[in-house]
Amino acid sequence: TLNVEEIDSLMEFLGAPSDIGYGKLRAELGHPKPWTESNMKINIEIGNEAWNTFGPFMAGGYNGPDYWNDIFSRAKQSPHYKPNILFHAAGQNVQSNMSEKILKDTPSADRYAVAPYILHSLEPEELEGLGTDDQLFSWLYAYGISLMRNQMAKQGEVSKKTGVEFSVYEVNHHITGGKAPLEPRNKIVTSIGGALNVINGMLILMHDYGIRTQNFFTLTQKEYNASGVGNVRLWGSVLSQKKGSERYRPTCLALEIANKAIVGNMLETVQSGGNPVFSAEAKNFPGLKKGDLHKLEYPKIWSYAFADGNTRGLILINLDCSSKQPVELKFSGTATDAQSWLMTADRISANNEFETGEAQVKIEEKNIKDFNSGFKLDLPPFSMQVFRWKSNNNTTGE
Repeated sequence: TLNVEEIDSLMEFLGAPSDIGYGKLRAELGHPKPWTESNMKINIEIGNEAWNTFGPFMAGGYNGPDYWNDIFSRAKQSPHYKPNILFHAAGQNVQSNMSEKILKDTPSADRYAVAPYILHSLEPEELEGLGTDDQLFSWLYAYGISLMRNQMAKQGEVSKKTGVEFSVYEVNHHITGGKAPLEPRNKIVTSIGGALNVINGMLILMHDYGIRTQNFFTLTQKEYNASGVGNVRLWGSVLSQKKGSERYRPTCLALEIANKAIVGNMLETVQSGGNPVFSAEAKNFPGLKKGDLHKLEYPKIWSYAFADGNTRGLILINLDCSSKQPVELKFSGTATDAQSWLMTADRISANNEFETGEAQVKIEEKNIKDFNSGFKLDLPPFSMQVFRWKSNNNTTGE
């Protein structure tokens, strides 16, 4: 955390010429040009969960309702401030009451960051009836969708009410609490099935609530020693970047190919025809009474489209745990330079951990000829396919 005097030095480091204050330090570290001129956006969240009164967080520097407003106001008064620096106040996952309180006192914030982690704990009784991979992952998908679409809805209302765009400072699975065994946790967090749950949740946040700035947590880490549970394979998405030994978890692959399509503005997609659903029965869903058996149903196919000038992007996710799904794409204009990235595997529990040997989850990349409206494909089970193409229609509304 920072105080209002230290923010002056930060602003110098980001935006001052190389002969002024902390601009000199930036230049000495190898970057003479101000960062405000080098980056499209600079996102700044002051402190990590500085609002948190739990344990060690109490020493985080939070000084009450004026904390973020004082710092952000001071920063924006700096001669080195530019509008491409975005300041994020921050709160907690689905706690909309906290959001309203903080934003009321922080009119100078550009964004409000939350961390909608998926599945903080897992109990043995919650796994009852989830003995197969089909049952386990169907429940996981329904859990993740319900969290993002239902429990986060009140946060969406706060965003509309205040006019402040939300952001995500951390998102991933969590699964570190509870008394359930280690094996199903690691099956979830390392698998292609788990990766689809995370990326679909992030895209729902973008689609439903306009949350464009999202930070997956985190780049590199093998495992986390959860008290009473053992080493859960969180939080990292990259196992190795050593040349010749690169290894990426499916979550990293999903993020990589999603960013191939995410350009410009998000468009609305319409799914018609059969549009099949999957169902999940379990004793633990967000916002529903634990211990009671509940049944939820959601679409098997999820679609997200984007447009930037004549560039188009499309993301398709198949949450069917066992069967491929036929899809026909319809869009305006004609297409050229079409490319596709497909993430799939032989099993929904397939992973890329080193002990499994060769990576089981890979990306198939190809150029597509004759790609136009009416293009048909079979979307494999538990898969994600991304398309990007050029359109002769430069409007961004279709």
